[in-house]
Amino acid sequence: MSLTGENSFQNGSTATLGSKGTKIVRLNVGGTKFVTTEATLLSCGSSFFSSLLSGFPSLKDEDGAYFIDRDGACFAPILSFLRTGQLIVPPHVPRDAVLREADFFSIDIPKQETDQIACLSATNTKKTKLYYSTKIIQAS
Repeated sequence: MSLTGENSFQNGSTATLGSKGTKIVRLNVGGTKFVTTEATLLSCGSSFFSSLLSGFPSLKDEDGAYFIDRDGACFAPILSFLRTGQLIVPPHVPRDAVLREADFFSIDIPKQETDQIACLSATNTKKTKLYYSTKIIQAS
């Protein structure tokens, strides 16, 4: 798959990937750079990103990436969730902070699943990774 519109990053934060028209989107979240596709950001339906990508006035950094003044460490698990449908929270990132960021971005994480993981995490006395069939996994 070839990248078309490669120079558009110099003037904007999106480029077209391949013949399907999927756009690559560059984000700067609190100083941490992310590269993803428009389809990934729009995969959860109406959200912060649907507004951002529909032309809502936004800040761009010196490289033309959309600048979002939020915590990049908390955003990484959210982007992974959008890509895979499974939220995995690294041990160094507070789960509650990630859920607050998901709320900020209007990304729906089903409450029953967050409650289930919180309960499982509280009963787990060993420092192990929790792997369950739910969408949120708290690594500890």
